This record gives sequence, structure tokens and C-alpha cells, in this order.
Amino acid sequence: MLTKTYLPDLAMQYADFIHSRQRPQLQRLTAWGKQRFFFAKYFDVVEESYDRQQIVLRYQQQYIELNLAQAPDFMDQSAYLTWLRQQLNL
Repeated sequence: MLTKTYLPDLAMQYADFIHSRQRPQLQRLTAWGKQRFFFAKYFDVVEESYDRQQIVLRYQQQYIELNLAQAPDFMDQSAYLTWLRQQLNL
């Protein structure tokens, strides 16, 4: 299966997601919900656990497990994208 996103496009996709009217209102979602919707739109989500706040993505033919409890605030674009890029650049 092909990946849906590439790192150079990540900032553009994040901005598109934040400003899109075709998703639930972000202020009504938990931190988990915001991230889950984002990942579902741009990545291949393989496994998720709300209780443990973990999600497994398939990215560039690798499986990457993210601990979302360690992620910065999703709405802080700079910090969040920096964290996500670090996680995806294994």
C-alpha cells in the first residue's frame, strides 16, 4: 500500500486540516481525536489504542508507533510538526 503523505508536504497538509470545513470542529475534540482525524486523513493507520494513547502508522513501508501522550499540543503547529517529523525520521 502506498503512503498518503510525504514529509515535505506535512506543513501544507497540517494547515489544510486545521482550516478544512470538512472535518469535525477541532475545539470539540480531545487531543486524541484531533490527532486521530489528522492521521486517518494523511497516513495509513494500522492500529490505535485510545487508552494507551498510542497509534501505529505505516509510513514509507515501515511501521511507526507513536506515543501521543508525549506529543506537544496539536494546535501548536511548529512544535507539533517538529515532533512528528522527528518521529517519522527513524
